[in-house]
Amino acid sequence: KSAEYDPYHPGTIRRDGSYIYETFLATGGTDVKVYTVGPRYAHAEARKSPVVDGKVIRTDDGKELRFPVLLSPTEKEIARMVSLIFGQKVCGFDLLRCRSKSYVCDVNGWSFVKSSVKYYDDAAGILRSIILGALNIHKLFKRPSTDCHLAKSQRDREAAEEYKNAYETGATNWDEETN
Repeated sequence: KSAEYDPYHPGTIRRDGSYIYETFLATGGTDVKVYTVGPRYAHAEARKSPVVDGKVIRTDDGKELRFPVLLSPTEKEIARMVSLIFGQKVCGFDLLRCRSKSYVCDVNGWSFVKSSVKYYDDAAGILRSIILGALNIHKLFKRPSTDCHLAKSQRDREAAEEYKNAYETGATNWDEETN
């Protein structure tokens, strides 16, 4: 496991396959996990980096212990750019803070916060807006023609009349149906 510290690993460069090596950044022992929902929303949490001692601190229910953190204006812009550049409405990425700078070291599509009611409420509202915008939902609820007599069959006339009545009574109001 990558989260397990191996004190006996020699730390040498492996040559038996393809590997990407990054320069080690001294972060003070903290990693920041950032989660975006569209380009204008980012939620950030910090955790103790397992690089410190090879151990992951967990809660009583076995989840990794994390705490919310505020992003700087620059980090918010980084989150916006990650969402836009990778074309991901929902994604997560790791941010390392080192010497007053922030570095993205890993981007994951469809990554979610593990246990934050606020995040899930915010994400649900944003995703609802994105989906409804993409569907042009307002076009689904156009006012029907009042000329029900133009329908070709009695059955079509009755359906048109029923839809017209439902529209006039508000039964097709999206907000009322979903609240």
